[in-house]
Amino acid sequence: MRTLPLLVLLAACGTEAPEATAPEAAAPEAAAHEAAAPEAASHEAAATETVAKADGWSHFGDPFTVETAVAASTFFADPEAHVGKTVRVEGEAADVCQKKGCWLVLADGENSMRIFTKDHAFGIDTNSKGATVDIEGIVEKSVLDPKAAEHYAGEASDPAAAPKGEGAEATYSIVASGISVKAPQG
Repeated sequence: MRTLPLLVLLAACGTEAPEATAPEAAAPEAAAHEAAAPEAASHEAAATETVAKADGWSHFGDPFTVETAVAASTFFADPEAHVGKTVRVEGEAADVCQKKGCWLVLADGENSMRIFTKDHAFGIDTNSKGATVDIEGIVEKSVLDPKAAEHYAGEASDPAAAPKGEGAEATYSIVASGISVKAPQG
C-alpha cells in the first residue's frame, strides 16, 4: 500500500509512474565509449546546437567569451603555460569523430592535440576534416588511457592524425565549450 501515495503524488505532479522493466544491456560501442569517457554522456545523448555565423562559419556549443583567438602555432609553442586556463585557438581540423562530432584533432604542421566537446553536450559536423576551426575551452594535461586512444582511433576518419604519444605519455587537450567551423574552400 506504500505505492498508492507515490502514485497519487506522481499523478498530482503530472508525471507518469515508471514502468517496471528489465534493464537492457548496453550496446558494445556505447559501453566502449562510456569506458573511454566515463564523465560524459553517451554519444546517443549528444545534442548539436548550431548558430549561423557570418562568412560561412557555423558555431556549435556556447558563445565565445574570449575576445580573439590565437593561431594554433602560437598555442603549440607553449601549451603548458595555458593548462587550467580558458583559451581560444584557431587552426585546422585534421580529423573529426565520425560518430557524433564530439571530438576533433586540432593540427598545425607537426603539432596536434585532441579537442573534446564539454560533457558531450554538442558535436560539430562529422565532415569537418580540413576545415578551419575556432575553439574556446579549458586546456588540460593528462595521459590518455591506451584503451581510450584505441576507441578514438575507431571513430576517426584518419587514425594517423591522432596526436603523437597519445595513450603513452602526457598530452594536452582542450575541453571545448564552443567551436566555430568554416568549411574548406573549393
